[in-house]
Amino acid sequence: QQSPLAKMAEKVCDKCNEPYKGFGTTCAPCRKGKKSGTTKACDKCGHFFTGFGSTCHECCAASGDCCVACGKVAYAMERIQIEGLTFHPSCFKCFHCGGKLSVGKFSKSQDDKFYCKVHYEQLFKLRGRY
Repeated sequence: QQSPLAKMAEKVCDKCNEPYKGFGTTCAPCRKGKKSGTTKACDKCGHFFTGFGSTCHECCAASGDCCVACGKVAYAMERIQIEGLTFHPSCFKCFHCGGKLSVGKFSKSQDDKFYCKVHYEQLFKLRGRY
């Protein structure tokens, strides 16, 4: 009869079919989504995707739960909504200088880019439209 440690050494991952040591049926890289080419099915649409979370990027973006700047999920307590777009507060930045913007202190250009007040004024002064 084999010892419990010997049995763990013979395990094969149910996702990548590679041998691994540890508990469970899935190796750590597959479980954490860190192996290149590791895919999983989206909980909403069923399409396969790589990355973190349980939904693909398209479903996340359609639901309004993803930050439009970084593409990651922005949970309710850590997001801001600007003109129907969802951002992490740290991702809502001036297009020119990268400075953090706040809800009341930003301007949006005609090409849908967000700027701090200083750089928005400079942009339109240079173009003669201010």
